[in-house]
Amino acid sequence: LPQYLEEQGLSKPEEIVPDDYFRWMFPRLVEHRLPRYQEIADRFGVVLDATRIDDIHSETEFLELICDALE
Repeated sequence: LPQYLEEQGLSKPEEIVPDDYFRWMFPRLVEHRLPRYQEIADRFGVVLDATRIDDIHSETEFLELICDALE
């Protein structure tokens, strides 16, 4: 918060425009979390055949796609 206030030339949190703060903060949060997201993907991620996405019209078909990827 202090960094944002300084960069934006604000003197107190009450001056913050919430939407502006969110646009400033969100990319920083994602960047900070990338190593954790990568760890989760490495442990639990599944690669799907994207060419089959257009053929999915039901929950059952989606689950079949996931099951095929797990095999």
